[in-house]
Amino acid sequence: MFYYRYPKIHGLPSAMIPALVGLRHGLREAMSYEATASEIGRIRARINTMGLYSAIGGKHRYEQERFFLYIARQSKVVQQCLRAERRDPETLGRIFGYPECCISSFLHRWRQHKIDGNSGEPDFPYLAFSNTRRRPRPEINNLLWYMNDSRTPYYLISHFPCSYRCKKSLDYAKNIDRLINDEYSRLARRIRAYLCLPILLFPNNNRGIRDENNGFVFSGQSDGLWIIYNDVHPLRTARSTRAFMNGNRLHNMNRKIDIYHNGRLVGSIPKNHRLEAVILPFDP
Repeated sequence: MFYYRYPKIHGLPSAMIPALVGLRHGLREAMSYEATASEIGRIRARINTMGLYSAIGGKHRYEQERFFLYIARQSKVVQQCLRAERRDPETLGRIFGYPECCISSFLHRWRQHKIDGNSGEPDFPYLAFSNTRRRPRPEINNLLWYMNDSRTPYYLISHFPCSYRCKKSLDYAKNIDRLINDEYSRLARRIRAYLCLPILLFPNNNRGIRDENNGFVFSGQSDGLWIIYNDVHPLRTARSTRAFMNGNRLHNMNRKIDIYHNGRLVGSIPKNHRLEAVILPFDP
């Protein structure tokens, strides 16, 4: 099920494509992409041939070898991104086309996080999940930006939603899906397939750890308590899949995760409390 190579499209990393499609079709004024110094020159040269403007921003806060590259259809918008970087996330969010409800939710959670005296960043994926009533929508799944520490093209939205049923995020995602399908139908089919996979998420619980991709994605189905699967992949290399590879079904309980193979218990992972691991059943 899992593909580990993400070939370039038109000379650009495929991980850029969903956001770039939205930019080219006017669904957003600008986008950003995190690139290393060795990548930036090639990307900017290719972007220039597409009639787009770009500028190099600051270093990524947690991955110092990466820089933010801002891309827009107008030169003045690129400059607005540079001015807003790190100082005005509200303006930057609007330039990127993020829904107002998601921008407000993001800023509120940031402020509350600091008021509470926490370090690092808020656990945005868990907070979005906790604000979700009924089953999360796969189109808004934003947890596959990284798989095994590699950037992927498996996303339709590039922001943290206020919930995984946010209507405005869903409308945007559906538009992007349609546009990608018009130009890159094979990629669109693969994106849809991946976004429907269930995820076992390990919230950061305010430990000062910044890793919104802290968990595993499973090739299978889930009801929110169980995952039946035939393959598993870490979102970050720090997480080992060994325990899960021994099984094909898991049960997420209050104090532990039990792992079964064909009905036989083959492993168990202890939990300190119920919310130490949560299942996001994105499969429809």
